[in-house]
Amino acid sequence: MGLKLTSKPDEIPAVKLPFHRLNFNPFKSMYFASQLAAAELSTGLLLWRALRDVKSYSMLVTNIEANFTKRGVGNLFFACINPEVLAEALEKLRAGETMQLALLSEGKDPDGNQVCVVKITWSVKKRTH
Repeated sequence: MGLKLTSKPDEIPAVKLPFHRLNFNPFKSMYFASQLAAAELSTGLLLWRALRDVKSYSMLVTNIEANFTKRGVGNLFFACINPEVLAEALEKLRAGETMQLALLSEGKDPDGNQVCVVKITWSVKKRTH
């Protein structure tokens, strides 16, 4: 798919989904599955970065909900829009609880118009081996 990380290491991860033949459908708009992959990467990277100090854990996507608001034409850009929910969830994980965390990724076209919002629910569990 050619996904590219476009943010700096200390910023909220931003992912570029290029508009090329593998990512668009016969109607010349972005495949929804390509958009979901970019949204998952943008939230997964944010979560992974937040978990750096946790020694051993597992991450799993347990649910995906998407709302497509506009045709995706051209390169699309995805970033998490609710990173503030991480703090409380990380406290639960450090206490040994499995956490369920819903992160929202917004996809925008080159003009900054919203194309979709994807809610990805992650389950994170501390390993005990």
